[in-house]
Amino acid sequence: MYDPLETDLSRKELAAIFQESKGLPICLIGGWATYFYVNEEYRRAFGKDYLGSRDIDIFFDPKQEKAFENVIKRRGFEKDGLPFRYEKIYDREKKAFITQEEAGRSQVFNLVYIFLDLFSNARTKLGSWYLEPLRKISFFRMGDFTLADLDTLVSLKCVAIFARDKADKESKDACDLYALIRYGGKAIKMTGLFKRAIEKVLGRTDLMYAIAEHVLLDPGRQGIVEVALRDTLSGQVPEAPVRMKSISILRWAGSFAENKDIAKELRVKHLLPALESKETVTLDFAGVEGATQSFIHALISDLIRSFGPEALDSIIFKNCNETIKKIIGIVTEYMQASG
Repeated sequence: MYDPLETDLSRKELAAIFQESKGLPICLIGGWATYFYVNEEYRRAFGKDYLGSRDIDIFFDPKQEKAFENVIKRRGFEKDGLPFRYEKIYDREKKAFITQEEAGRSQVFNLVYIFLDLFSNARTKLGSWYLEPLRKISFFRMGDFTLADLDTLVSLKCVAIFARDKADKESKDACDLYALIRYGGKAIKMTGLFKRAIEKVLGRTDLMYAIAEHVLLDPGRQGIVEVALRDTLSGQVPEAPVRMKSISILRWAGSFAENKDIAKELRVKHLLPALESKETVTLDFAGVEGATQSFIHALISDLIRSFGPEALDSIIFKNCNETIKKIIGIVTEYMQASG
């Protein structure tokens, strides 16, 4: 989504800012905070890092404004046209950062802009942006960085989705929101703002396409995005992908599998993440004497609808008696015929 040089430079500046701000009450918000929340689970699922960010968004305590201002100046950031934004400019040809004055004499296509956007919960002389979700922000330590709490981060992403006037920024926010839902590893509080943001994404084919292309790495997986978001709206917030190769239906549903809610939970939390990351999952029916057609339907039909018949290549049905085999056959044949 972004030039790797941009994200590499941004990541290095981000690390340097936090290194020089030790002891100061600052925390990451925005795209880099999303990256650190989701990257471990995302890498397990796809074998690569999640999307990096170009901009650095930092919340700071206004009581430590002067100390943080000194860090910004030492790092060579200069004021931008926006009241909350600072920038550093990198020259691709010179392979070095240059001043704004030098940039004015350079070819635009050689320049990379690293933006530092500042946020706070009060007016500051340094310049900062105040948004309502920041009123109750709390900090979460992760390695060398401090992040905003997950609910605040999600709320800020939702605000951004409604405020963006550039398509690339809006698409990145939609990708980040989906990633936090699917790979953030924690339940997210459902609010009116969160609900409206999901509904907006569901209503925009361009945003669904962007998520499928940049997060799931396949534009054809828009159906998966829709299923996950609709399940979130219905209260089934997907957890992080689970590296589970075998699922005991007996343990989940008992000797007679009939509870559709349990089937849906298995689909959302285990089967869907596995198919997204191209893993194979075994559904082990050992000890299960029977199952209803509605249970099997809730378990696999949406997956076939989203992935197509190829979904069945990643699901192994093991230790099924003849009755259960027949029911599975009825459901899969019906879904393939109706698709």
